[in-house]
Amino acid sequence: MHQQIYFYHEKHAQALSKLKLARRRQSPHHLQLEYYDILHWPIAYQKQLKPCTSAPELETLLEEVQRHA
Repeated sequence: MHQQIYFYHEKHAQALSKLKLARRRQSPHHLQLEYYDILHWPIAYQKQLKPCTSAPELETLLEEVQRHA
């Protein structure tokens, strides 16, 4: 499995977690699908994104968001 590069925006982590949960129900590749979608967001918004290079990091982010929900 090749290395994917994912992106997230801290301020929108909670909204992203909802999308992740929706995608998870539909596909085992939910993280790849969601973060691929983010890559197609407007350039001005992409400049606010932070690189996140591993799926485990994203899972950790999701868990943290759920703890504070």
